Amino acid sequence: MSAVLLLMPLLLTPLTNNIEPLVRNVPNFPNSFTHRILIWDFTIDRIAEKPLFGWGLETSRTIPGGDEKRKINYAVPWADKPLIIWDENLPLHPHNGALQVWLELGLFGMLVVVALLRKIVRTQVVDRSVQAAGPMAGFLGAVIAVYCVAFGLMQSWWIAIMFLGWAALRAMEYGDLPAEADR
Repeated sequence: MSAVLLLMPLLLTPLTNNIEPLVRNVPNFPNSFTHRILIWDFTIDRIAEKPLFGWGLETSRTIPGGDEKRKINYAVPWADKPLIIWDENLPLHPHNGALQVWLELGLFGMLVVVALLRKIVRTQVVDRSVQAAGPMAGFLGAVIAVYCVAFGLMQSWWIAIMFLGWAALRAMEYGDLPAEADR
């Protein structure tokens, strides 16, 4: 997991460099994903400009060139020609948590995030009973998967949902404890 997060810009580069053949040749390729890949392409280029320390926390919205429009060809099943839409290079955030950390905090920020994630996995999964580790591992995997394709890192409602999910899983661990009188 750590390696994937650290290498995310390199892992996505082949995808972002070959968007046209991908859209043309993959059946039912979602149009929303087309724009997402173009966002990632723009983000990876900006990461390369400031790879060590990034652009600064919460700067995704103000990255130079982010609000410039880019032509996007959307495949339309009922038409011979693609639907052409102009959309921003980087609307709000990169829609990929690892790329957002790289963009805003650079390599050093990503190393801190990886260390934090390793600590979370150690304390919440590895050092726990099998009954507690399974659901928590699934929960953490789901959170990371969503972060890699969807929401911005600092969206308060998403952070609240994560904490509520974590609290619910932790509360379930104590559901089978014997009553106080039975101890």
